[in-house]
Amino acid sequence: MHRDLSRIVYLARELWPAAATRIEVVTNGLLLHVHPELPKALSDTDTSLYISVHSSGGISPRYDEKISKAITLAKSWQKDFGIDLEVAAQTEWYRGYNGAGDAMTPFEDGDPRKSWDNCVTGQQCFQLFDGRVWKCAPAGPGMHARRARRLLQPEGRISLRNVSKPPASVHQT
Repeated sequence: MHRDLSRIVYLARELWPAAATRIEVVTNGLLLHVHPELPKALSDTDTSLYISVHSSGGISPRYDEKISKAITLAKSWQKDFGIDLEVAAQTEWYRGYNGAGDAMTPFEDGDPRKSWDNCVTGQQCFQLFDGRVWKCAPAGPGMHARRARRLLQPEGRISLRNVSKPPASVHQT
């Protein structure tokens, strides 16, 4: 979580002031305790908090303890500050690329528009990453990973690829 998250929450509401504009902080919750000013910012800006739980329990006692503490803290914020809170298990995962590590490459089909139309976030889940707002949430971290692994196309740009029919191994539980 960005150290200036509370300021970013206020800025987001300033930039999108309409009450009908839903703003949501999505997090795994594990670092909520280092943001004591966050619940006031969420309440002041009518911003929701969504905690994604990445295990159904029993896999890692250390994770279970940390996520339990995070959820307890968030529920106290909900009670004390009236914030909108959702806690949900993430049981399916999406991978918008082939391979892993240095062998990671985007899906190839040459149709960026179709890729955009089939984005898993539906162009409704913007992400703040690397000092920018990304219209396709997976694009920012994906571009960072490809840049880090020198997988940019020769002309220095990243193309979106069709992910509407990825391999069966894409959804992992």
